[in-house]
Amino acid sequence: MNSSFVILVTGSSGFIGANLCQHLHALGVAVIGLDRLPAKINHPLYHHIQHDLLGLNAEELLNYTGRVDAIIHLAARTDLDGSHLLDYNTNIEGVRLISDSYYGLSKVLGEVCFSSIFSDRPDIRWIIFRPTTVWGPGMSHHYQKFFRLLVSRKYFHIGRNMCLKSYSYIDNASSQICDLLFNSARYVSGSTHYVCDENPIEISQWINDLSIRLGCARPLVMPKAMMFILAFLNDTLSSFLRLKKPLIPLTRRRYFNITSSYLYKSPLLWSSPEIDYVPYSTAIKETASWFLSLAANDT
Repeated sequence: MNSSFVILVTGSSGFIGANLCQHLHALGVAVIGLDRLPAKINHPLYHHIQHDLLGLNAEELLNYTGRVDAIIHLAARTDLDGSHLLDYNTNIEGVRLISDSYYGLSKVLGEVCFSSIFSDRPDIRWIIFRPTTVWGPGMSHHYQKFFRLLVSRKYFHIGRNMCLKSYSYIDNASSQICDLLFNSARYVSGSTHYVCDENPIEISQWINDLSIRLGCARPLVMPKAMMFILAFLNDTLSSFLRLKKPLIPLTRRRYFNITSSYLYKSPLLWSSPEIDYVPYSTAIKETASWFLSLAANDT
């Protein structure tokens, strides 16, 4: 790999985007980052364009970036707080430009836009990748809040609930995206691949392992029925009071999210000889160390 190969990464200041750019630089690849937020990377092979993707048309985008060898589109709104589909317009129109919620629907529509644009372009090779829940150092404020709840012992396990989820450690996610890009001959153009670790995470065990590394006690266990009633009452009272945010984080939507398993498979990615996966124990250690350092700086 060399710096004559140029990649455009949209959403380059995001959690996945910033980590991916670092992976690309380690491979000697030049990156043009496009994000409405300031650059998080200082590297001789990195050029940052601070601009809202929705504020550009295709010609303006080309004028900013010049010709690039590949595009990795990560710019998106990723929270679940939107109340209208248009709140996630970046996820739809952003795809059009570079070509269980409103968030989920926006991603589906974005993929439909992408497929319709490039399905009749055999000269362009494209692959859709779907990151599952990505975790690790640098996680968003949403997950930092979860860590703070964990440390302050305000998080409770739901009793008698075995919940398996396909998660991806951040370094593994970046390695998989790089594999899709640089070893694309292994993958069919137009195919879809989930970015996730091979072994799913059992949520209660994952949280317990993080708690140990964070130096705090494991969360207490609350009966499943009691947690559901609490979530129901929280939603009902918050709605009655017309609050913009619920009284407590436990809503019915969050309850069903943390009690429902979701499992995905990526056999081609898992079998790639190019990927050196970070083991689970190392990922737990590095994530806990990052948060403890972050918390220490906050104080």
